[in-house]
Parts: sequence; C-alpha cells; structure tokens
Amino acid sequence: MKRSLLSLAIFATSTTFAAKPESLNTYLEIQEKLASDSFAGVSVLANKIADNEKGSKTEKIAKKLSQSKNIEEARAQFKTLSQEMIASTNKKDLGDLKVASCPMANAKWIQKGTDVKNPYYGSSMLECGSIE
Repeated sequence: MKRSLLSLAIFATSTTFAAKPESLNTYLEIQEKLASDSFAGVSVLANKIADNEKGSKTEKIAKKLSQSKNIEEARAQFKTLSQEMIASTNKKDLGDLKVASCPMANAKWIQKGTDVKNPYYGSSMLECGSIE
C-alpha cells in the first residue's frame, strides 16, 4: 500500500499539466479561434473542457466561458481560463507550447509556436505581445 501511494505521489509531481490533455488541446482550439476573430464553436469547446474537468476550478471557469454571448465576453472569460491553465503548468516543460503575454490586455495565454497569435485582440493586434 505504501509503495503504491509513493508511486502515485511521484507520478503526480512529475506531471507538467494538471488539467487533462484533452482539455489543453481544446483550450488551444479556443485560443486559435479567438486569435482569428471567430466566436463560432467557442461555447461548445468550453463545455467540452468543463465536461473533462468535472469538480475542478477549471470546470467552473470553462462553464462561464461557455455562457459568453459574444466574442468580447468570450475573450474576457478566456483570460480567466488562461490564468488557470497557466497556473496548472510547469512552463519550462511545455514542449512546443509557449506561454505568451500581451501588455495591452494585461493577460497571458498558452499557444502553439513562437509567432504571437493574440486571442484578446485578434486581427486588430494579432502580433501584440511576446513569448515568455
């Protein structure tokens, strides 16, 4: 029994992302949609994250995002979701994923690649920000 608990503790501390991998992939889909000024499907994707993260703070945040009525509300809720997702990562071990930040939005997000794709301003300021 002690050995299995120790193994579980070692596994839990070596994980670089607390949310489920499906949630991170879905989060990235939302980030890409918002960066391309698309609101279509964001609610469905946010509900998918909520379903994957039952009983967690991430579930509650994703549910709020899913209730957004327009892209501006979605971007505001995405900021909170991003904070939670970043807090649950080890930024040094994200592999091809990067944490980016925008001083204008006073916000961060996780994205694929090193070319900034700002989800908070979309095409009006797509490259506003930097990779951390």
